[in-house]
Amino acid sequence: MTAAPAVMPAPPPSAPSATMSTPSSLPPLPPPSEDPPVGSSRGGEATAMQVEVPAGVSAGQLLGVTVPGGHQLVVTVPEGTSAGQTILLWYDPTAQSLQPLR
Repeated sequence: MTAAPAVMPAPPPSAPSATMSTPSSLPPLPPPSEDPPVGSSRGGEATAMQVEVPAGVSAGQLLGVTVPGGHQLVVTVPEGTSAGQTILLWYDPTAQSLQPLR
């Protein structure tokens, strides 16, 4: 009885280099901003916001305002305020409240 010839597996293809390079066409990312955008809150701190009263809205009506974080709170438009005017609001993220400053 003769032995069957041994079958040798093919050598593995050469492995890609372990070092990766970033494409040179992309610029590096800028450093993170130290200052939050105007009218925003960082770290749960209360902040002032300026909101323009939209057309068709008058004093005493409810106005939905999107606060930092993306959700919406409702505030009553202060007396003496009309469409086109800017109102100053105080946003407290801990209490989830939005109040006119006057």
